[in-house]
Amino acid sequence: MMDQYLAAFAEIDVQEISYIRFMLPELDTGRNDIEITADYGISASSAETITANVWARIGDSAIKGYLCSVDVPKIDVEKNGYGEIVMAINKDKTFYERLAGYLKFANSF
Repeated sequence: MMDQYLAAFAEIDVQEISYIRFMLPELDTGRNDIEITADYGISASSAETITANVWARIGDSAIKGYLCSVDVPKIDVEKNGYGEIVMAINKDKTFYERLAGYLKFANSF
């Protein structure tokens, strides 16, 4: 057990994170328990861009798999809402490639 706190804890920078969650349709995956989540916020590289980090997991399990990141112009999200982020995920080739690998992993259980 640690007797001291880590010095880095004195420099915590709390950010507001927004979150999207949806379940993939069984018709598409053959499973009814695949959850996709994305946490999103202002990009570290541009204040005019929203970056979303996309994850997959099996139902209520604790194991998440990182799939990809997508960038969306901030003005589009402000104008049209979170649907712009979902559309960017839906159009992302890497999302589908890594999701296929995650589903192969999930089906091994």
